[in-house]
Amino acid sequence: MIELLYSIETIILLLGLTLIIMESVLPGIDLIVAGTALLTSGIILFLIPISSPIVTILTLTVISYLTIKGYDRIDLYGPQGDKTSDGSSLSHAEGIALEDITPNKGRVRLNRGIGTMNRDFQARSPIGKIREGTKIYVKDSGGGNVLEVVPLDDTKRDELYDIRDIEDKEEKLENKENQYNIN
Repeated sequence: MIELLYSIETIILLLGLTLIIMESVLPGIDLIVAGTALLTSGIILFLIPISSPIVTILTLTVISYLTIKGYDRIDLYGPQGDKTSDGSSLSHAEGIALEDITPNKGRVRLNRGIGTMNRDFQARSPIGKIREGTKIYVKDSGGGNVLEVVPLDDTKRDELYDIRDIEDKEEKLENKENQYNIN
């Protein structure tokens, strides 16, 4: 019994199970793929009576490859265009208020997330209270930690996008001026 507890198969299986549990507790950190590969490999290694380092490495390699391809195939995170790579890429995203948003607190669900399945974010409103269920627009991503959002309705949409274009042009001009200022 003690030998079974300290076998490589048991360690691989428990490591895979641990990663899957960690993913369920902290979703979005992509441990599910590695956890599934390790858990599956551990089960297969239990079923194969040959205990050899070559068989173990070969099994881990093949199962890991198949797991990665499988998760790619099921498209767990939606279309590639919906993914973002960092918090700043959430600026100008749209979504919905999950609860009332005040200048101090609130929660929103965006139409896209940061490379994960989780699209829920903490938010605040610079213009006062935004009611639950209101469509929102991310004015400032705040690095992805706490989003600054404003309500989005059809009359404000064009105005907000015009403001964004002006802000982008001003930022580019400022960056260009800073580039030539040598202090």
